[in-house]
Amino acid sequence: MKHRRGIDLTKGGRGQPIYVGDAEDVMRDVNSMMQWECIGGRCARCEREAWLDRWELQRGRSSIILSEVAQHLRCRACGNTVGNRVILGRLPRD
Repeated sequence: MKHRRGIDLTKGGRGQPIYVGDAEDVMRDVNSMMQWECIGGRCARCEREAWLDRWELQRGRSSIILSEVAQHLRCRACGNTVGNRVILGRLPRD
């Protein structure tokens, strides 16, 4: 959608996380993350990137470590389960 004066109102994909980088500290607890930080996964084979619902991950568990999340990642595009990495992002400040 464009404003009549040429301002692009849809820039940045509203609500989509912004990629920050790979999770360096895989022993980090999900509960210690800030609310605007996001958890995602990247496939080692096809480089597909997807974001997880961290609130769904935390439901019913007292603590979750990122290395545990990485072991359970499976790519929906190619089905790869080996070598997938946890990535971090942050929500845009719209």
